[in-house]
Amino acid sequence: MAYRRPFDGDIDISDSWQGHRDRPTPSSEPGVDYACGPGTAVLAPADGVIRDTHDSPDGGGGRTVLLRTGDDWHRALHLSSIEPGIFPGKRVSQGQVIARSGRSAAGSEFGVGSHLHWTFWRARGDIPPVPGTTRTDDFERFVGQNRSAGVGSFEEDDMFSEEDRALLTTVRNEIMNTHAGIWSGGQASIDGQVRVFNYGVLPIVVRNQELIAELWGKIAGLEEVVKQLTTTNNVMLDVDAINAANDLGARDARNGFANDVVTIHPDIP
Repeated sequence: MAYRRPFDGDIDISDSWQGHRDRPTPSSEPGVDYACGPGTAVLAPADGVIRDTHDSPDGGGGRTVLLRTGDDWHRALHLSSIEPGIFPGKRVSQGQVIARSGRSAAGSEFGVGSHLHWTFWRARGDIPPVPGTTRTDDFERFVGQNRSAGVGSFEEDDMFSEEDRALLTTVRNEIMNTHAGIWSGGQASIDGQVRVFNYGVLPIVVRNQELIAELWGKIAGLEEVVKQLTTTNNVMLDVDAINAANDLGARDARNGFANDVVTIHPDIP
């Protein structure tokens, strides 16, 4: 299914995806700004599933809708309203009205000039993007091209009702959000409270690899000491064997970091 633009008719682009990146202060969520008048119908660009809605003018993006189409993800910002019946887990068809454009942002229904900001993430699969953090793609490049094919999930399975999909989506998002907060740092909702993990486990480990490797080596050395004391009758310790165990433990720890469990990428908004 080829992508269409998220509106009917010819509407100018007021700021391109690249234009967002080239601003003196680059946009944290580069997308395409379409010069839609207030109340313009915002349409699904392809068949998909609603993944999140934010029905409030609060935040930089104001009222928003997050949509998944196959393996691609989209977010519509600055909306004046979200269509009735549009909720997380709802399946929508290409061309279906999902919202109305507006000016919402920063706690006001008139926080920005009237337009539709359309953010696009290509081929994310089951991993939800983090707006403001996950690198975006230029939607205009993919208009007329097919969406990334989904590998199948409960969101597109006919055995689940709309209510089932909404519940499962919420549960999965909470689990992924919590894990991301604990392991990578950031904000997570736990037991109904928003908690902020300033660092997270993984960044702490990554930033202290050498110290951890050194301590791991000392532990290995101590294990060698215990082994010698409990398996021989000699009162003299084999210092060379202890040092070798220390070095081997530290080397094994360093090698453990150089695998595919943790990869580091530049932070490109």
